[in-house]
Amino acid sequence: MFRQALQTLRFRKGGFLASFVALFFGALILAACGGLMETGVRADVPPQRFAAAPVVVARGTSDHGDLVLAYDRLDASLTARIAAVPGVRRALADVSFPALAPDKGASADDGLTGHGWSSALLAGAPLAEGAEPRAAGQAAVDARLAGRLGVRPGDRLRLTVGGTPVSVRVSGVVRSSSGTGTSLYFTDARARQLRGAPDKVDAIAVLPQPGVSAAELQRSLASTLHGLDATAVTGENRGTVEFPGSEGGASPLISMSAVFGGIAAMVAVFVVGSTLAVLIQQRMREMALLRAIGALPGQIRRMVVGETLIVGVLATVLALFPGRAAGELMLHQLADAGVVDSEIVYRAGWIPLVIAAGTAFLSAIAAAFIASRRAALAPPTAALAESALPSRWLSAPRLVCALLCFGGAGALAFVTATVMSGEVASSTAGPAAMLWTGGVALIAPGPTRVLLAVLRPPLRLLPGLAGELASDNARARRIRTAGAVTPVVLATGLATALIYLQLSSDAGGGGEATSAWINYLLAGTIIGYAVISLVNTLVVAAAERRGEFALQRLVGATPGQILRMVTVEAAMVAVMGIVLGSFVALATLVPFSLALDGSWVPGGGVLAYLAIVAGVGALTLIATLLPTRMALRTRPAEVLALP
Repeated sequence: MFRQALQTLRFRKGGFLASFVALFFGALILAACGGLMETGVRADVPPQRFAAAPVVVARGTSDHGDLVLAYDRLDASLTARIAAVPGVRRALADVSFPALAPDKGASADDGLTGHGWSSALLAGAPLAEGAEPRAAGQAAVDARLAGRLGVRPGDRLRLTVGGTPVSVRVSGVVRSSSGTGTSLYFTDARARQLRGAPDKVDAIAVLPQPGVSAAELQRSLASTLHGLDATAVTGENRGTVEFPGSEGGASPLISMSAVFGGIAAMVAVFVVGSTLAVLIQQRMREMALLRAIGALPGQIRRMVVGETLIVGVLATVLALFPGRAAGELMLHQLADAGVVDSEIVYRAGWIPLVIAAGTAFLSAIAAAFIASRRAALAPPTAALAESALPSRWLSAPRLVCALLCFGGAGALAFVTATVMSGEVASSTAGPAAMLWTGGVALIAPGPTRVLLAVLRPPLRLLPGLAGELASDNARARRIRTAGAVTPVVLATGLATALIYLQLSSDAGGGGEATSAWINYLLAGTIIGYAVISLVNTLVVAAAERRGEFALQRLVGATPGQILRMVTVEAAMVAVMGIVLGSFVALATLVPFSLALDGSWVPGGGVLAYLAIVAGVGALTLIATLLPTRMALRTRPAEVLALP
């Protein structure tokens, strides 16, 4: 059956491309979330100015390997004592303080930083032009900062340090090395004065003699530092000393990636499962014929799982590398928005990638196994009937899963409305949205049948045959229509719920800018995946009907009439999906609104909802009409002649 799976892939490239897209983006999002989780756990801040110094002395203690920094200043006299320790080649005092250049249009957000000249020597940043500062009124400027401020050696630069105006002459320009290009270098004595403590330094960088390792140098310094509330640090801890504000700066990533990853995993399972279900439903006739010539149910399942296995491995492996890049991009966006410290570096080892790949892969295999159940177990005659016009949709496992989804969503809604309060209620409201969506999707053919009964009378009033044909088609194909409605429900429900969770917080005055930025970023990512699922499913569903369109043209229908009929059908799908998606959103947002301010009406106005509805409706029409128009370009006889 594995060979059969390979042959099937060759002749059904379009269908398997749809499952590839769903698997690829699911694995990509999961890999990005895993990378953000590991980044938050590790919280690595590599040293920049201290990169050339294997050992840095800072205020604090180290007990059994646990570093506890006080971020206080050291006596400047300690520099000379450390320089005299055996194995030390040089000890350089480091001083840092914030500065502004208001005359150059630099604001507090520009983050200029002043240092002593020893810091430039430590960073190994040579002079590009000019000379080092030798007097209190001189300063050297980082090359990137000099270009930004438009200064050269000899120019006068007015600064503000600690609210006090300071005027210096630029003595030289230092070639940029690491960092953000915001550094100014004064004499060591002047830097300590501007820091506000002439006899104090922030840290002391220690350079070893040739052949002396960092561990040996750390042990040599232990006796000198004993009793001084100072410690010698090595490795990544040097970055924490250099950027004291970065400690704990990655903690938002842990909770954020955990919640986001969980929701993304649920969306991925749902999208992959629904995509495979649509593809297998289209192949019911093929599988029924295989059963009729002697294929066993287990062989059918192995064939479907084997096909998914091949596509899943390819999609997952290809998604891991861009998934890492996506996680790094998200980290940069979060850092730019001030959510996490900008010095934290992205760390994604093999563990999150393996977990992401395993989750995506197992979800695909499970979805294929479940989706192939009916095709494998149904008698060949029944499967052939189902392939033409499927009528059975409710099974015991489907009903149980739907009840579990609705039960879980109802429980979360109750907890949200009665136990939670304020913005923290979003932690239960978000997962509830996914459960409501899953429950509605599992029973979609039922509500779709009811909505079709409501929409049929108005459709028959439309001029021409488009409305009547669309109504009859949707009624006869209600199971497949429900399959097209499901991704519309997903996109509408999740987009409305996730966006209005933040809009309601903002309207209630409780939404912080940082929190809002995170929520919108995560909502945008999940909504983007839902939109991919929407387009993916509708394109596959429209492409499947090429034979039907060819037969209609052979009996006299024109391409224009078919396009008008499909337009009405797409509008019906959009309306039904938007109605059911709006139910999902209301079931999520009403309990959240009650927890937030006691109101039954979510905040944020109606403009965002109208934009979501318009966007989903437009995508539904485009994703349906474009493949239909392409299918109509081929002559009917050629379409019917294809295998």
